[in-house]
Amino acid sequence: MPTLDKLKPKPQVKSLVKSVADYFKVSEADIVKRGGKRNQARDIAIYLTRELSGQNSQALGKQFGDISGAAISARFKHWEYWGRTALSELLSNGYLPGIGSFGA
Repeated sequence: MPTLDKLKPKPQVKSLVKSVADYFKVSEADIVKRGGKRNQARDIAIYLTRELSGQNSQALGKQFGDISGAAISARFKHWEYWGRTALSELLSNGYLPGIGSFGA
């Protein structure tokens, strides 16, 4: 029997990217374009989309400037702690409506 988490709809990558762009006051294009070092908004968007969308790293890489799945995984691991902090802040400030609580 599937758990309730599996039945709950996953947020779309586009809506997560838009929420992060709104929060950081940058364009969505700046987040999804390839390249650019020290792009915190992009890194947080990569973390959130991998954590919440249910898509694998390879699929997400195609949406973030056609980067490799390994690059997505590397950004995810780098931001694992800070990403949870950013996610909590985005949730508490209403930037991710419909997501509910995160982590337990």
